[in-house]
Amino acid sequence: MRARIAIATVLCVVIVLLPVITNVLENYVISTPGQYTQPSTTTFIAGGGEVRFTGCSESHEGADTLIVCPSKIFSSKAGIVVRVNITVKFKHAQPCPYSNWKISVGMPSNAEIVNESKTELVDPYTAVKYFYIRIQGNGTVTVVYNYGSGCPYGTEERVTVKYYVVENVSSVTLEQSTSLTESTTSAYNVFEGTPNVNLESKSLQINGASIEVRGSWVCNGKELKWRDVLTELSQLPPTTKVVVEAVYEEGAWKATKIEFNNTTCVRGEG
Repeated sequence: MRARIAIATVLCVVIVLLPVITNVLENYVISTPGQYTQPSTTTFIAGGGEVRFTGCSESHEGADTLIVCPSKIFSSKAGIVVRVNITVKFKHAQPCPYSNWKISVGMPSNAEIVNESKTELVDPYTAVKYFYIRIQGNGTVTVVYNYGSGCPYGTEERVTVKYYVVENVSSVTLEQSTSLTESTTSAYNVFEGTPNVNLESKSLQINGASIEVRGSWVCNGKELKWRDVLTELSQLPPTTKVVVEAVYEEGAWKATKIEFNNTTCVRGEG
């Protein structure tokens, strides 16, 4: 009888803790050396060493656009893990009649995929995905976006990421080269239209997409807070066109630049 009670108690504890255990396992990734957990959407490096890269490559054979960042990676040694970000910009809002579209990552050469996210539709016109790749030598990996079955606007978009292991990374001269930790490698989008402002959520909505406006801003040389920027946007005539550049970070679109009526606002620190 005591044995049965003990077994029942253990089963109850396992059932209660199962969601927690599952969440931990889903976010666990093995790296060399040591371990790391899934960070934010900016490109991540593990394994030490030095890395340089070129910005992004895109494919626009059909109506939609596939964007992959970075497009070339130069690593100072084998074993370094780098995050690659994927964005698909749809011409037509999702869901559409050809909704079985998909984003896939091919088998890399001289490298291995150590983690791959699910594809996430962040707004009706944008899907994002990322993967981590451990580079062991010179090679390539191909990212493919397949249009939905029967879609008359295209069949597939294909981008190849190239990577190299070089002895002296600092000697590599790259046009538009930059640090992998910069936010330019995050999912990026430009929104155009008439905004609906929500001060409570510190955001604005354009064409169904919600974009957060946070921190301090500089508008035509004048320093403003996020509330001032949103208040000014809320007072615009209803037909005023606004252009917002944003990056997808920590599960949300965040504005980095806003243009309207010959005014340009750029996000500062904070």
